[in-house]
Amino acid sequence: MRIASAVLAFVSAGTLVLAGTGTAAIVADIGLISPAANAAERNYEAEICSDGGGYDLALVNVGGYNQNNNFVHTPNFRLTSVGHGCNYKVNWWFKPNQTIEINARMYGETTWHRFYRNFAHCAIDSIHTSARMCYIW
Repeated sequence: MRIASAVLAFVSAGTLVLAGTGTAAIVADIGLISPAANAAERNYEAEICSDGGGYDLALVNVGGYNQNNNFVHTPNFRLTSVGHGCNYKVNWWFKPNQTIEINARMYGETTWHRFYRNFAHCAIDSIHTSARMCYIW
């Protein structure tokens, strides 16, 4: 098997392929960053928190633009506790410089309420640093 001195390298789906005009190619897995890890570098998960006001244990979902510039809504999720409950959907990433839409339904009610928050103004969670905390009340 012979590999020519002129080698072409390209990356496709996490694989580095070195090919030349010869009869062989060298293929190596280069372990590219996963889409979730890549999204975490540029975007944030939207952590929604209740500061009382009846939204304790509320059912919520978040709408906004993701890392692919698609407008998406998370599946519904419930805030975790009474008084200062927070929660988020894992691996649902949102661009930071936008207004996100938060839909919330108070525990035991059927009416949805909509809130808008400037996502860049929502504080980065000091523990879960890939999330920005937005409050509803």
